[in-house]
Amino acid sequence: MNNELKQTSLSWHTPDSVLTNFGIESNNGQESTLYVDDLQNRGTTVPIEQILLEGYSNVLTVGEKMEMKVKVVPTNAYIEGIEWSSSDESIAKVSKDGIVKAFKKGNVLVKARDRITGERILKNLTITE
Repeated sequence: MNNELKQTSLSWHTPDSVLTNFGIESNNGQESTLYVDDLQNRGTTVPIEQILLEGYSNVLTVGEKMEMKVKVVPTNAYIEGIEWSSSDESIAKVSKDGIVKAFKKGNVLVKARDRITGERILKNLTITE
């Protein structure tokens, strides 16, 4: 028996331009959950106050990769998108998904910034050989 969760969803614009997502999640026909998500009010009612990084090391070795994970305060704030950057991409580069790749020995500053509020966090990384 396959208990794989399957999701079906749709979205539309109402005449007053409010975008809403509706979805139904079903577990092999056994249980179904209907959800409604009002996208217009996301992020406006609960803005990000602080960005934290979890599960990272301050030291990487050349050739190593590490995923930077974002946590926000308050925990129910909506994240529209995080922009990642590195102070020196010849030392280490950060992908749009927060994956840091170390290229050569040195120190680099990694920044995570929320696109809506501009809230950001900076972390210094040391790359060793």
